[in-house]
Amino acid sequence: MGMDSMAVAQRGEPTIDGEGGWIYLDEIALGYWRNHRRLHSVIEDIHAERTGERDINTKAIELDLAAFTRLEMALNDGDLSSDGDGLEEHCYMQEFIAAGRKALVDGYTVRYWCWY
Repeated sequence: MGMDSMAVAQRGEPTIDGEGGWIYLDEIALGYWRNHRRLHSVIEDIHAERTGERDINTKAIELDLAAFTRLEMALNDGDLSSDGDGLEEHCYMQEFIAAGRKALVDGYTVRYWCWY
């Protein structure tokens, strides 16, 4: 057992799928992480500052431009490193941040989910 998390960009109105869940016809996968506790911690801090609530398990957390600036600062400060390959992981996070910002500019809503 561990923690999984993902980020997606979604645009338009959701519809209900055959199992009662929401789906977006215009959705882009931006990232997937397994047991990335430092990323989780930064997004948890962002959410807590907005709402006063720390628990983000199974909640859709919207990421705005300020959140991506915060993630970039954490990345540059070395606060997003995990046990993986440092350079590869750094590049993956840079790509995620750039793709998330572009999606926002293109009119998408960016959401992060985690479950454990």
